[in-house]
Amino acid sequence: MNNCFVETSRLLLRRLEEADFPAYAAYAVDDEMSRMMGRAFLHAETDIRQNFDWLKDKEPRCYGIVEKANEQLIGNLNIGALPAPLAALPQLQGKRGQTLSFCIRRESQRKGYAAEAIRAVIAELFDDEHFDFVQCGCYSFNTPSRMLQERLGFQFLASLCVPTPQGEAQTIEHILWNPRRTPMSDLNAYFKSVIDQDTASVVLCDLQHTIIYMNPAAIRNYAKHGGAQLIGRSLLHCHNASSNNRIQQVVDWFAASPEHNIIYTHHNEKQNKDVYMVALRDADGTLIGYYEKHEFRSPETMERYAF
Repeated sequence: MNNCFVETSRLLLRRLEEADFPAYAAYAVDDEMSRMMGRAFLHAETDIRQNFDWLKDKEPRCYGIVEKANEQLIGNLNIGALPAPLAALPQLQGKRGQTLSFCIRRESQRKGYAAEAIRAVIAELFDDEHFDFVQCGCYSFNTPSRMLQERLGFQFLASLCVPTPQGEAQTIEHILWNPRRTPMSDLNAYFKSVIDQDTASVVLCDLQHTIIYMNPAAIRNYAKHGGAQLIGRSLLHCHNASSNNRIQQVVDWFAASPEHNIIYTHHNEKQNKDVYMVALRDADGTLIGYYEKHEFRSPETMERYAF
């Protein structure tokens, strides 16, 4: 089992062995498979042998896909470095990733083996090797591979024109981000949407008390005070001197310790809500601003599931 990379309920992914050659040769001669992989047709045994030996001895992360029930090689999967045009993409700079390529013999297709193998490899690369992303692509005419990648959650990354033995062809390149290491830039739209959809007012301020954001609810609720026109102005201009002193006291308390992050300020009986000030911090825990949080205590009057 030292030769095993990953194992699933039906499959072993392990290094290729000399005993695998007959099974490899049986599917390597499939011209349609070669076309889908963008490689030269392999008809002569010497060509098949050369290809097999390269995968077995020269490719550091080429694994045979073995059906456990009969210990039969049914395909192979490669893990390697990104092609140079993809590695140069701005969104991948500073990120660690690997490229996957795979093939399954014709007789073993449409049984879920490819998806099973790829899921196991992705789990290994994400959970144990801590890569930021996995990249996988196919030629534009390889519809089954494209659909499989999309079902596995891969998203479009780029399209390339590459030479093949059968002529120039277009590829569709996909990417799957590690959900535990998703770039913050990819999440910003989600975070903003959470705040935008909140029915309570959210007003964000920096440490100079400048209003830098108001969600739609805040813009509506503070319309008589200027609404969206308040953005860019000082929050202190909206309160009296006593309230401004309190605000500064809270900000100073936030700054005194990274554990000082929320404080209760008052209860609004008319609207039956509790109001808090909450610290905003960057990834290093440095205080960068604050906002007022409203927690309504009245039961919801909206009908359940009122589509």
